[in-house]
Amino acid sequence: MIPIIGIDPGATGAIGIIEDDHARVIKLPTDPAGYLEVMRALPKPARVWVEQVNSWPGDSPVTAFSFGRSLGKLETALAAAGFAFKSVVPQKWQMRMDLSRVPVRKDRKRYHRDLAKRLYPDCKGLTLATSDALLIARYGFEMGWV
Repeated sequence: MIPIIGIDPGATGAIGIIEDDHARVIKLPTDPAGYLEVMRALPKPARVWVEQVNSWPGDSPVTAFSFGRSLGKLETALAAAGFAFKSVVPQKWQMRMDLSRVPVRKDRKRYHRDLAKRLYPDCKGLTLATSDALLIARYGFEMGWV
């Protein structure tokens, strides 16, 4: 099976990898060189899905700019490491995973983590910060690569 990689590019983002019968998660680094190092170490060939994120109304300009820089570092590192990728909006992958019905953000993050643990009970390092990346990879696995 070609590995499926899901990436949550947020400030506390992560990478989720589904490969054969196992899954793993990796925290995203904070520095640009670290991004490239991590991307080069990912399995190839792979199908990569990146959450398409945007700033929120009410975000300060500094927050919005920081968010954009983080996504730009990620996309640049993926390209430099030779990966093509597809983007998916949060609403789409969450609907596929039947996660859109939990309204409170704190509760929703716990629900996401619990679902990831049920799907991949042997995956180490699943936290509130890393579970979305693995669920994005699961979305990619279920959707295929068309």
